Amino acid sequence: MQEASSEVSIFISYAHNDDEIAQALYDELIDVNPNRVNCFLDTRKIQSGRNFEDELDHALDQADWLVCIYTGEQSEYCGYEVGVFKKTRGISSKTDDSRLVCMHDVESLPGVFRNHQNNMVIFPTETQSSPTFDENSFYLSSPIASFFKNFYKYKDLYVPKDSDDAQRQLAKLVRQTRRITEAFKAARRTDILADTPTQLCIELSILGCSEKLLTKIPDEAEITGTFQSLGLFGLMPHMANRQLPVTSWGRLKQVMNPNRGRTPLWIENLEQDMMNAANSLALTGLVMSFGSNGKIWRPILNKHVLYEGGGHKFEIIFVETIPRQFLGAKTTSALLASIIMASRFRFAYFEELDAFNIDFRSDLNGRAVDIRCRQLIYDVERLEHEAMEFGLDYSSFIKAFGEENKALAESFTSNWETAKREFLSTVRPAAGSVVGSQESLKRAIDKFLQTVEHENRHFLLAAIDIYRSEMRRRLRVEEGLR
Repeated sequence: MQEASSEVSIFISYAHNDDEIAQALYDELIDVNPNRVNCFLDTRKIQSGRNFEDELDHALDQADWLVCIYTGEQSEYCGYEVGVFKKTRGISSKTDDSRLVCMHDVESLPGVFRNHQNNMVIFPTETQSSPTFDENSFYLSSPIASFFKNFYKYKDLYVPKDSDDAQRQLAKLVRQTRRITEAFKAARRTDILADTPTQLCIELSILGCSEKLLTKIPDEAEITGTFQSLGLFGLMPHMANRQLPVTSWGRLKQVMNPNRGRTPLWIENLEQDMMNAANSLALTGLVMSFGSNGKIWRPILNKHVLYEGGGHKFEIIFVETIPRQFLGAKTTSALLASIIMASRFRFAYFEELDAFNIDFRSDLNGRAVDIRCRQLIYDVERLEHEAMEFGLDYSSFIKAFGEENKALAESFTSNWETAKREFLSTVRPAAGSVVGSQESLKRAIDKFLQTVEHENRHFLLAAIDIYRSEMRRRLRVEEGLR
């Protein structure tokens, strides 16, 4: 039998954020028997300039008890400390060793603590001011009280001498259990009680990679979100194990580009912003939007997280924008919006066509041609985004022309789509940026502008006539009502 005067050593393992709990436990363990209990707490025992791991190894070698604190965040040394303690004492993974203890206030524990003595912290469900709350009974039945009882008995650290001393021991047990419980409760002050997104959002995660720079967003990158946020793209993945629904970046791009044509501009821009953020570059600053369920949404890259292992996580929120629709009837509003946008495109590229062509003269260097070509691509797609924000989708556009002009309206949209698709596929394939020689770019632009100029002219003449007729009809009706 061990001599009653022998020293008992305890090693406390904890994460930095649990320092308040560790300090309380240190004080209470020492208080059990100040003459015999030696408690190792790194903030008190390791002096500046000393070899940290040597100190840990020595303390673990001397420890009779290893008490780990776990509140959801594990100490980076915890696994090491448990491993050394078990190896020194020949403890196997199947051994229920009562001197390897984990105090915790969460249900799920890391595997390193399994098969050992785990003591769950139980918090009072009623306030202590309630007349029905029996504080002594509550704390004496707590798993933390069971830990202290076992500790009292170890090597006869605290054996009551008589009945009065036994009562004092019970009072100390209640006080010590209450203090540790309150320390765990205090440590929860910074825990997230509720986390409610105010905007629809998704998270894109890329596993760790050895590449120093992020050069693409892989199709297998994981997308997590809510059913509502993924519903923006017509996705409804299954929920597994009560986790948020999961899909992939490739799947999202596929549903947004079902015909495998050119990737939508807002996705290309978002990918570029993610790569810029990952590579410590400024974001593009381009504002893009897309339509879903009759509403206009603007994707915003809100956060980038870089992990030690090279992984990335991006948070993308989707903000509903206020449509810039004209007030009044949709028919006349759609006609007016389409006339304004067709006119703006004509002002920019057809009324000053000769000046635009000078920008592509043969003596310009490749970079200058590339920049001008990119601007034309951007203007073409910006036109479509603005149309979307004006509520000028395909159906409203056709409806605005009326049944008697439906074929005419359909021909305009069909010819525009054909010319645009051919132009973009020539100068900017789906997988890359602007390509081709100056001459090939010039030919593609000439063909596109000639086709569109013809369509633009006929469209404006037709749309203005229809708008004039509709406005005359409405004004005459109003005049007749007066």
